Amino acid sequence: MSRRLVLAWAIASMLPVVLLAATAAGAADQPSHIASYATTVIAGGLTSGGTVGASGGLVTIDSASAYIRARLDSGPSSAVVADPVEPGALVRTLVGQTVGQQTLPIPAAEAQYPGTGSSTLDVIPATAAGPLSTGAGSATAKAAATAASGQTTASTSELSGVYQGSGSYSTASLARTGDDLVAESSSGVSKLVVGPLTVAGVEGTASIKLIAGRRTSVAGITVGSASVAGTPVTIDGDGVHAAGQTLVPLGPVQQTTEQLNQQLAAAGVAVHLLEATNPVTATGASADSGGLVITVSSPPLPGGVAGNTLTLYAGRTVETESDSPEIPVPAVTFPPFVPAQTTTTTIYSGGDLGAPAPTAVGNQQAPARFVAIVGRRLTILEVLLAFALWQLLTLGGPTLTTLVRRRRRQRALGARL
Repeated sequence: MSRRLVLAWAIASMLPVVLLAATAAGAADQPSHIASYATTVIAGGLTSGGTVGASGGLVTIDSASAYIRARLDSGPSSAVVADPVEPGALVRTLVGQTVGQQTLPIPAAEAQYPGTGSSTLDVIPATAAGPLSTGAGSATAKAAATAASGQTTASTSELSGVYQGSGSYSTASLARTGDDLVAESSSGVSKLVVGPLTVAGVEGTASIKLIAGRRTSVAGITVGSASVAGTPVTIDGDGVHAAGQTLVPLGPVQQTTEQLNQQLAAAGVAVHLLEATNPVTATGASADSGGLVITVSSPPLPGGVAGNTLTLYAGRTVETESDSPEIPVPAVTFPPFVPAQTTTTTIYSGGDLGAPAPTAVGNQQAPARFVAIVGRRLTILEVLLAFALWQLLTLGGPTLTTLVRRRRRQRALGARL
């Protein structure tokens, strides 16, 4: 190993073990005035999903600590739910929010507009729901016609025998000012221990802004430090690497990386960073921080019994925004009104020198020479003849019939005499 490489290794060993920030950004233009819009945020300091309890019957886990849902739209309407602990559908449905004879407290700060404009949980006590338990926490939620915001914390979060987390938090803010829209959120966990893996300072952030017709979307995930069985490591999309691997790709650090991954595999733990995404279109955007993903699994048991599978997401926050611009209605212009003009004809007298002055006489409309009946033009004479014939048929017909009958009766009477 050269002296220069050794010096670089020494300098790197004095730096923080992990200081990783994966960020994505995008932008697009759109018309400045919007007619309708909708924005949403879902954030969780620590969320989990999977099935655990192989030896005692599988149960589905979909829990979260420091969980927020928020929306704002052009109704106008808005709603916020800030929950220090979300035990999941299993606990809410099967346990029925009761443990034994005591009510299971699952408090949350909820606000909506129209309706309850704000809600605050200053401090909630420690809560246990099945295998999930959380320490004290707090939450606030506010909803208005053009804004929605919330924040929540959970001091501790533990799934028995699987993980221990502390310092979970989430924040969300949605606002419209004029034609500008801003959505910002963050979530994270101060410390998380899963088997031999320990991570600290995990934070995900997301932001969508539509300002002066310019839409931008930014999302990212940051990990402060990480270690496996006390050995400092870095974490990226491919997994775990011993600190300093980029400086010594084929040296002892590479061997250490392989050993650390073997330790994680033996404990059934896999970890990687989920890439942040931020697609932007002319009428909307989304921002997903990705998050730190940890999968915990155990091999199947004898007899075909499935093993445990659990996935943890730390620092995950997802935002969406969509809108439609106002469609301008073109102005309708009518031509100016011009009154009808009468044409005049001047008639000059050819008499004596003392004849009266010329006079202006308006043109008189000639009497109609034809009559249109069912689209056919008939002369006045044809109309009069048709009317006379109609009178003859309607009046003369019955009279002629009566005369004929009377003549026949007279002949019959003369024959008898």
